Order: sequence, then C-alpha cells, then structure tokens
Amino acid sequence: SDELSKRLSRIVTRIAGQSRSNSSIEPQRNESYVKEEKFNMQHEMTLTKYHSTNVPYIDSHCHTDFIYSMLHRHKYPEDHEGINDWVDKYPAAFPKSFAGFIANFIKPGLFVNGTESEFDMEWILRELESSLYIGTTWGCHPHHAETWWKIGTFWTTLDHILSNVSQYKVLAVGECGIDLHRCESSLESQKAVFDKHVALAYKHKLPLVVHCRNGKQGNSEDECLKILKEVRYEIRKIQQMEKNHPFLKIHRHCYTENWSTAQRWLKQCPDVHFGFTGAVFSFNEGQIEAIRRIPLDRILLETDGPYFKPKCFEGVAPSKVCMPGMAIATAERLAEIKNVPLEEMLRATYNNARRVYQVPVF
Repeated sequence: SDELSKRLSRIVTRIAGQSRSNSSIEPQRNESYVKEEKFNMQHEMTLTKYHSTNVPYIDSHCHTDFIYSMLHRHKYPEDHEGINDWVDKYPAAFPKSFAGFIANFIKPGLFVNGTESEFDMEWILRELESSLYIGTTWGCHPHHAETWWKIGTFWTTLDHILSNVSQYKVLAVGECGIDLHRCESSLESQKAVFDKHVALAYKHKLPLVVHCRNGKQGNSEDECLKILKEVRYEIRKIQQMEKNHPFLKIHRHCYTENWSTAQRWLKQCPDVHFGFTGAVFSFNEGQIEAIRRIPLDRILLETDGPYFKPKCFEGVAPSKVCMPGMAIATAERLAEIKNVPLEEMLRATYNNARRVYQVPVF
C-alpha cells in the first residue's frame, strides 16, 4: 500500500539521517558512512521487493508467546496484545503475501494450570482466533525436561490438548528432542520426555517437531534417531504392523548440520522435512552443501521467532525481535543457495508445509 511504502521510506531515511549526522561530526568516518548508505539502499530495495511479491508463504515454526514475552521484557501486561496488534504496529515486518504461521507452545508453564505464574491459556485461546494462526504444536522443549518429565498434570494436559484438535488448532506434537549444547536438563530426563512425545505423536497420528542440537555433552542426532527407531519398533509390535510401517511425518526443526547427517535422517525417516531459519545467513560451506543437496520438496521455511532476526528487517520492528513475516528473508537466502527464483522457493515451502501438516489452502 502507499502508506506502507511511505513508512518504509521514512525508516530508511531516518537510518540514513543518523549516518549523515555521525559523518558531519567525524569526517574521518566518511568511508564508513558511504558503506552504510550503500547498505541502506540495499535494505530499502530488499524490503520493497519482499512487499511486492505475490506468492504466498508461511512461517512453519515460531513462538508467539516468546515474542510477547520479549517485547515486554518478560512481563505480562494487562492489555495482552498479540499477533493482530503486531501486524498493525509493524506493517513493514509483514509483507502482503505472508499467509500465516504455525505457533509452537513448548514451555509447559504457560499452558499447564496450577504450576507457574506464567499460566495464560486465556491469552493463547484468544490468539488462536486470529486467522494468521494456521495451527499450533504443543510439547516440552528439552530445556524444560528436567522440570516436567515426572509431573503427571503436564502429561494429562498435553494429551487433552492433542485430543482436542479443533479447539486448540493442533497440527503436531513438539517441539521436543535432545539438546546437548547448553542445556541444564539431564540427558535422562530429555530422553524420557522425547520418548513420550514420540509415543503421543503415534497415538494421535500427528507429525512430530524435533529439536536436535549437538554439543560437548554428546551427539544429539544419535540419541534422537535411536529413540525414534526404538519407539517405532514398539508401536509396530503392539499394533502388529507390517515391517515398513508406520513412519511419522517429522519436521526436523532449525537444521544446521551437514549433508551426511541429513542423509541419516532421510534414510531412517522417509517422511522427514528440514526446517531452516535465519541462521542460514551465517552457515559454513558444509551447512550450505546440505541445503544444496536436500531436495526442494523436503525444505520448510521457519523464523523460530523471536530468534534469528534477519538484518534486512532492522528498524521495522523492535530490536532483536524476529516476527513471523520475516521468514521471506530466509526464503531468499535458500533460493540463492539452491539457484532457484525466490517465488519458486516460496511456492515450494508453502506446499511442503501444507503436506507435512495436512492443512488445506489458506
């Protein structure tokens, strides 16, 4: 719209004005000023391109509760603002072809009653009235495994939510998995929680969103793949399934590993898809090779908002807060790496998300 174009122009002018002011005070910084001016021009052209794109796209993984918390410095004001308010406040962060997102609720304290002061199912249900919420996923992130793995009310609440698909717009289980990078939860608690999530995905016939992060404590890919194999074996034995059934639809969230590891997932989990976030802007050659070689029909577009904010969106939303509409920047980087047009990447990831999460055209 004209108003949005004017707003984009004002943002870039303001940033450029700051650069000119700094340059007049310190002439020796002229070279830096020229570089910043060039960046601002590229910034404006990039945002203009995003807002002129007509191909719909979605963010298949974000955390609106975390965005809310970060915007208010982890305090919960009475106005309980949400996605519709953010679209109104920060229109430049939501290009017109942005079709919506899948929200992941992975901090049990927000949705398990009688546990923590953060409990606010009322806010969640009010948020779900927005048409931008294509659906939701529910689970326990590895960081919270130690706290919740033995809490019965968490498991009964989670099972209840997964059983009421329409009320909670449920599309999948998770994110869940193993984190051996910087996680205070013991490996024992993480494995127990992940095992139960896999079983719940089979029980409710839902896709599984998997978090897997390696670190000094070990190889999380090994742990996740082992549990997936073991639970599948037990399910097949109990249900007397044929040898090759069943397989879960898996969204391997925030993939940052190499092609060799991706091959392991593809071999063991025939219906795995790989989600990529704004982290792609800092990928090394091994990670870039994985993007080049993973089939286009196995790629999902994510922000993991509020994390991984693309630089091209600086100034159009609060600092360090990534909004769901910003997923288009990641799509462009993925398109560059795979040498396909941006529109083709948007169209492919849109269709991939529909297929994985079994949702109609939106």
